[in-house]
Amino acid sequence: MRIRACWIATLSGQLSRIADVFRPWGVHLALSVDLSSPKIRGGLDTFDPLDSRVAAWWRAKADEIYRAIPDFDGFVMKADSEGRAGPAAYGRTPADAANMIAAALKPHGASFFVEPLSTITTLIGGT
Repeated sequence: MRIRACWIATLSGQLSRIADVFRPWGVHLALSVDLSSPKIRGGLDTFDPLDSRVAAWWRAKADEIYRAIPDFDGFVMKADSEGRAGPAAYGRTPADAANMIAAALKPHGASFFVEPLSTITTLIGGT
């Protein structure tokens, strides 16, 4: 399911219902997110993964999701591929972006995957 992270406030009820449907079968919801969401939809002037405002934005989104879906599995992120902006726009590496997102998810013990798999695959903190 691909939903821009900033839409979570609007869709948290719907996402929670989807999670409720799959939970009895041991399936946990994860979302594909766009690294540029803080700039594109979140009102910031940047999505630089080393900017503290961007990190705070992602922490707030992760916290928002976990309030609605306590067993949320985590994020899948595409960046610098398939026309999606990524950390290279700021001279940053995929690791810089992955570490920033992983830090937002760490308090929740979530999984985080970075696409494309042919370039970098990262699983941080999952169970």
